[in-house]
Amino acid sequence: MTEHQGLYAALYQSVHVLRASVSVLKQLSIVTLDPAFVPEKYHPFIIPSLRRVYLSADPSRSSAASRQLQEQLSALKKENEDLVSKLKGRDRDIKLLMTKCESNMAAASAHAKGELDVRLENERLRNEMGKLAEQYRVLQVKFSEREYRTGPSGAGEARPSDDRRDHPQNRSRSVPRA
Repeated sequence: MTEHQGLYAALYQSVHVLRASVSVLKQLSIVTLDPAFVPEKYHPFIIPSLRRVYLSADPSRSSAASRQLQEQLSALKKENEDLVSKLKGRDRDIKLLMTKCESNMAAASAHAKGELDVRLENERLRNEMGKLAEQYRVLQVKFSEREYRTGPSGAGEARPSDDRRDHPQNRSRSVPRA
């Protein structure tokens, strides 16, 4: 049995059949479907989701229950206003925190860039210092060689020896020949 046939069967079973006399038709009854015979996916179309409720709007006829409902309503409205004001305050706090966070992130980025620049400059200066230290050692060797050949006062006869290892300052370390 298909869904449509089941729907038609449910309609047929739930409709009250009219009994008519020869001269006068009797009053029709209201058609209601039995949800047991209708597939569940059609139930929202059959059963109304909202029911009508009629309340008395006359204040003289209000009862204790309606006064209690009014009090609850006013309490809920006040609570709603309080929550809305808290929410606005928290939104303001979030914006302030985001502003501070963004400024701190920018500052951290600037510090990181500055640190990188300083490290690169430090590395460049170390390389330059290494080169200058090497030049200084070469100049020391040349000076000591000249002093060795000419003597400590600078006047005297030159020594014919070209062996730098014989010099007292260079005996402990080996110096490559130039």
